[in-house]
Amino acid sequence: MLQLLNKFKNVRNVENECGWFLTNTPSEGPLAYLNVVLKPASPHVRTFAIAELHIPDPLEEFYTSYNGCMLFRGLLAIYGTLPTSGYLINRSSSLGQLSYDLYQANAELRTATIDLLMFARYNGDERTHVLIERDSGQVLAYSGGARRDSLRATWPTFDEWLASEIHRLLAFFNEVGNCSADLATLVPGAGKSSPVN
Repeated sequence: MLQLLNKFKNVRNVENECGWFLTNTPSEGPLAYLNVVLKPASPHVRTFAIAELHIPDPLEEFYTSYNGCMLFRGLLAIYGTLPTSGYLINRSSSLGQLSYDLYQANAELRTATIDLLMFARYNGDERTHVLIERDSGQVLAYSGGARRDSLRATWPTFDEWLASEIHRLLAFFNEVGNCSADLATLVPGAGKSSPVN
């Protein structure tokens, strides 16, 4: 995934034990980064999450390399995993806070449907959640949650979703992270974006 983001300049990039902080955007804040990609969780945490949440193979591959990310100023976030107990936030470092938690995102969804796993979201004017069908591997984007009547877009696989969405969103950003559109219009099926079906 890091290779897909190589369009952007190295503007005070940082790599630490938590992840890669790519293209500093000081106009957003001194420690704001266009893209934050977190390093994988420990094998124990990953194995537990895969079993507990029934994470399908394509996502399992992703979590082997990364523990979530926040891309394009947080417009697109892929949830990461935390240990289920004993986790303490390192408040001494501003670089390294975990992205949205996969367990928390699926707490309500688990009781509603067992065939879907919510793994990502777009943060536009109307929050759009991204889910994967555990059996087929198809990726679905819904506005406002997993209501079947709010489908915005679909992709046949996780890998196709990730690559096509990064490439689509890259077109709206220059090499230092300035965006040519209102971020809220860039979610699938809204404003300047078009759904991928």
